[in-house]
Amino acid sequence: MLLFYIDESGNRDTRLKIPRADGSTLDGDPLYVLTAVSLFEHRWHGFEKTLNRHKNWLLGKLAREKSLRLELPDAELKSNWLRQPKALAGHAFFANLAPPK
Repeated sequence: MLLFYIDESGNRDTRLKIPRADGSTLDGDPLYVLTAVSLFEHRWHGFEKTLNRHKNWLLGKLAREKSLRLELPDAELKSNWLRQPKALAGHAFFANLAPPK
């Protein structure tokens, strides 16, 4: 049996400026991504272990270099955190991995 993970992110409205009822505009997000990943049911444990191994390596590096103690759930990734600098800055794991500006 195949297991599928399907996810969408972004906005299908391609306008760069979206008008509001009060006459002002809201910045649009014209990026829309649809992703699907499939794995054989007996392989998903290995896939997850590989991802977690890499995340734990990065967590260990932050602990050694920055004395930042984070847990595995802190390394969860959401695409909007990568696309929006303000959102990224609010997450200790990714904010500390990002190159200095």
